[in-house]
Amino acid sequence: MALSTLPEGLLPLTQHAMRLYGRISYHDYEGIALSSGERVRLIADLGDSAAMILHNHGSLTVGATVAQAFVEMFYLEKAARSQLLAQATGQPLIISPRETIELTARQWQSQLDSGIEWPALLRRLERAAGPAFAQ
Repeated sequence: MALSTLPEGLLPLTQHAMRLYGRISYHDYEGIALSSGERVRLIADLGDSAAMILHNHGSLTVGATVAQAFVEMFYLEKAARSQLLAQATGQPLIISPRETIELTARQWQSQLDSGIEWPALLRRLERAAGPAFAQ
């Protein structure tokens, strides 16, 4: 949620943030999303993006499967956390050259449908949840 309050949104500061370069959209806060009119605007703002920052609210991700949507959120959360920690230092931020950011985004794109993260993330959840999760 903290990232959603920053006017610049997600910056391509880390490899994880570069994963979403050109694949993230933004939606201005309109209050609690109860009206069908805002639903239409949310869909329009999302467009072809994999992730959306809802200003002053939070974030959402989408995918063809639950696994894809979860993995996108996993990386968005890591990128947001890294950015906020870096900004909290008050030091100047290092942003890679645009060519490097675009290359990294293309490299990630070639891996997006592999699904290699999902089994590892499920194992991580099982360890965190303990024996109750296995039942």
